[in-house]
Amino acid sequence: MKIFVNIIGLVILLCMTGCADTAVSNSQNEADVPLWDESEHLTSGETVSESAEGSQVPSALIPAVMIDGVTYYLSQGYPIPDEEITLDQVDYTESEVSLGKFPEKDKESNYAPAGTPYVKYGKGYALKMEESGWTLFLVWEERLKGE
Repeated sequence: MKIFVNIIGLVILLCMTGCADTAVSNSQNEADVPLWDESEHLTSGETVSESAEGSQVPSALIPAVMIDGVTYYLSQGYPIPDEEITLDQVDYTESEVSLGKFPEKDKESNYAPAGTPYVKYGKGYALKMEESGWTLFLVWEERLKGE
């Protein structure tokens, strides 16, 4: 019985070691994958693009809104409190596309439903997405700067 328990323990140990090696090699392979392929350009449903300024945009489809012909992307910051928003220039989104596509026309979003209020805020736009605040959307280059 003692030998059987030792053999079972050895098999479990070897299995765990094999799994750990596989996890390490998978994470190394993921690190080698580029975030975007410069040879592709974005059309509806694809995941890579260059903006009008020639800068890269995200390879994964993230929440976005198009305002005045410019695509703004969900920032990585915290919600903006209602008290910080000036409501004198409120406008509203007019249409929504699926999150699998980027917006292609003004006042269109792949995240906010039609009728979502938005205002100019700093270098981007704030959309009223939450009961307790507004969500900031920035052009890709500003978003990468970390606000």
